Amino acid sequence: MIQKSEAIVLRRMNYGETSQIITLFTRKKGKVAVLAKGSRMIKSRFGANLEPLSYIQAVYYHKPTRDLQTLSETTRLLPLPCLLRHPEKIGLAFQMVELVDAISEVEAVNIPVFNLLLEALATLNDATQHLQNILFYFELKIAILFGFSPHIKKQEVEAIANDGGWFLLESGAILPAVAPIQGTAKRAGRAALRALATLTLSPLETLLHFSLEPSTQNEVRQLIDAYLAHHFEELRRSRTRHVLAQMNP
Repeated sequence: MIQKSEAIVLRRMNYGETSQIITLFTRKKGKVAVLAKGSRMIKSRFGANLEPLSYIQAVYYHKPTRDLQTLSETTRLLPLPCLLRHPEKIGLAFQMVELVDAISEVEAVNIPVFNLLLEALATLNDATQHLQNILFYFELKIAILFGFSPHIKKQEVEAIANDGGWFLLESGAILPAVAPIQGTAKRAGRAALRALATLTLSPLETLLHFSLEPSTQNEVRQLIDAYLAHHFEELRRSRTRHVLAQMNP
């Protein structure tokens, strides 16, 4: 059966001498692996449409009994040129597609996640400041869409004193340092906990103007990592972040 769907390229790997296996995140079928025959040839009909992070329309032959489908043609839907020209944007974008790839089951349709990924990549392409906030927003919204919404209450956040407080990994609640704690929790400073609340509750356009000190940003990074790892067992250390750390020791 011929399938036609919007898709975002998550990753690719070489296959044989001239072909590639492409992992697509499609709107209609979820995550799908396709064989792009001849895609490594100079005059390939796919051109540059199979670069990771590309937003395309894909036509492929689908057989329910196969894990690997056959790609027929592609059309670029929305160029995102700035993603591939800006080192920081590349790193952030690859962390987004890594996360989607890790938590998505094969052919499990998830249109809200597809829309979120497309929104985040398009916003990142156009953004000029506070780029890390886009990744934070994306990760927290992923948790919400999978049913792990942080239970953040304004009064509890406002009660955080200078000595910081707790972030509960099971519920996502933020509590003052003096509060009794049950379950796994991470201690964090006041600025990081308040920033986490803002990142969770604010729309994306607001976060493009939300400035974080480097130390606060690093602490927020640790809190979100711990929260995602607690709820998604399949997550491993980000390959992209590991590579970037090796490049920038």
